[in-house]
Amino acid sequence: MSGQWEVVGKKKDKGNPKVEKQISKKKTENFNVKVEEVLTSSQVKNLYNNGKNKENKPFEIKKVSEVGLKKNQKKPEKSQEPPPKAKTPKSIESALNQIDIEEFKNLFERSKSQFPDAPIIWLKELSHFLNQRINLDVQDPIFISKPPKFPLLIVPSGITSVIKRAAQEANKSNVQLFYDIALTSMATDMSKNLPAIGHKLFLQYIALSEPSLVIINLTKHIVLRNSYQNRPNIGMSILWAVGQAGISDFQIGLKIFQELMLPLIELKHYSKYIVKYLIDLIKNADGGSLTREQYVMLLESIFSNKKNFPNDLKQELISISPNLKFFLFGSLKSETFHSSLEFYLKKITTNDSYLLQECLCDVIIQGLNRDQSSLDHWSKIYVKNIAPSAILLEYIDNNWQAVSNKLNRKALQQTVDQIITLNNELVSKKKKDQGSVKTAEILQRLLEKMASKKQTGLSFKFLFFMLCSILAAFVYFDIRREGSWQNSNINRILKNWGVCEYTHIILHRIKQGLLLINDQLEENFPVYYHIIANFLEPYIELLRNLGYILYNIFHDVQETVLEKYPVVLQSVELYTPGFVKQSQSAVNSVWSSSILYFNNSIVYLQKEVFVGQLSPENMQRVLCEAFNATQNKATEYYHWLYEKVQNTIK
Repeated sequence: MSGQWEVVGKKKDKGNPKVEKQISKKKTENFNVKVEEVLTSSQVKNLYNNGKNKENKPFEIKKVSEVGLKKNQKKPEKSQEPPPKAKTPKSIESALNQIDIEEFKNLFERSKSQFPDAPIIWLKELSHFLNQRINLDVQDPIFISKPPKFPLLIVPSGITSVIKRAAQEANKSNVQLFYDIALTSMATDMSKNLPAIGHKLFLQYIALSEPSLVIINLTKHIVLRNSYQNRPNIGMSILWAVGQAGISDFQIGLKIFQELMLPLIELKHYSKYIVKYLIDLIKNADGGSLTREQYVMLLESIFSNKKNFPNDLKQELISISPNLKFFLFGSLKSETFHSSLEFYLKKITTNDSYLLQECLCDVIIQGLNRDQSSLDHWSKIYVKNIAPSAILLEYIDNNWQAVSNKLNRKALQQTVDQIITLNNELVSKKKKDQGSVKTAEILQRLLEKMASKKQTGLSFKFLFFMLCSILAAFVYFDIRREGSWQNSNINRILKNWGVCEYTHIILHRIKQGLLLINDQLEENFPVYYHIIANFLEPYIELLRNLGYILYNIFHDVQETVLEKYPVVLQSVELYTPGFVKQSQSAVNSVWSSSILYFNNSIVYLQKEVFVGQLSPENMQRVLCEAFNATQNKATEYYHWLYEKVQNTIK
């Protein structure tokens, strides 16, 4: 070792060829720029597709890199701006309006040409397309704040026509299978937070156009609902999609409500929608029909005390419940109610709801009115149905005024007598039934009301007969005293009030209307007109002859009375002298007094009562306006009827 300091460090390999080669290689790599990084895609395509370079041989890397370096040394060109993106739709309607209808049509045609024997694929492609185009975060999955048939209601006609065409060209079995697939796909996509509006549009269209296809696999829909009922947005969407069929068909909607929705009515997230669905189903039913089992099921749903039942909708539901009675009797023959009487009687005691019992009693009364034999049948089944019969009799007792006008009093009296006999036998036994004791009290009250009803009925008829007799006598003596109808006080009063004038106007207008209708019928339907005229001619002649006969009978009676009247007066004067004169003076006195009081009453009514809106002038104006409005409506109805007949003939 030497004593000098030595510098320890890395020697420079100046003469090492390997190091120089590596450095030069790195430099080369740094300057060799790829073609795609420098040139645009169109320029690269032109390089390889150049007409002089038919073999598409790539340029050498060194030359391309030199070109790239030269271009980099120039001023950089402005980069091409990307095309403006379409605005993100904020609603389903705006998203539907942004869809290119031609593109939608072409997609359908392309799918149909590629898969001619697979219609389900066509429908899937269209549904997927709509899902992608309507990619929105919908807060209301069942559109409860929207009108019925939404969102199909706002779909442009071009898109709807493609959907309709696709569903028509695929047969019903394929459409039904696609419905089940789309319902499952909707639930799956919603669980993954994927768009599902396209599925809902197809599901809604199929449910509205072919409601019978929806309930073919209703059990599968129930299984799907059970799988997602803990996720309300998906579960509600399933109920909404299947429930759309009820908009077009009442019976199908009722089946969906009973089997799919009713089991969830007590769940908090579902109850309001289900009750609203039932209300809309009853309101929108046009000529619906119900079986007795369906009717009782609906009543139990309406009047049961279920938890989470929305109170704001319960009153509305109760108010429309009487409509169910019309659906029940709409398809029921009037003479077949006796077979259902015992069914309704037993249902009365199965529920403690007073309102439900009243509805059932009302239905029974309606049925007893339609089928009189049911009253006799009631007495035969009374012993087996004492408790419900007691409730029904109490209902009749509490609503006697309304019920007595509906039922046949004679048949009801016989039924009550038979029930009294049966009830007395039950009361006389050692073991008394509480229902029979209660029934005995009600029957006693009914007997009293029926007896009083009979008396009041006779007195009313007697009073009505007396009133008509007095009125006829009043008119007769008025005409007799003044000499003719034209000079009578009644005619003068009717003229002062304008009754006669407007009566003539009304009769004249009616005559003009009948002549106009007759002319139009003869002009437009000459063949049918002559057929009907020839058919009615003998009957019209018969009525005319009857009129002549009645007139002659009245004339003969009048002449007979006038002829025999003096003879009768002489006979009365012979046996009771002075009676005729006293009677005439008494009648004249009563007549004068009645005329005086009548005139005073008329003056009082004119000055104190018939003033303001009730004045004769105002009443005449109102009558004229009403008559003109009626005439206009009659003219409109005639033109409408004429157009309908013309269209039918065409």
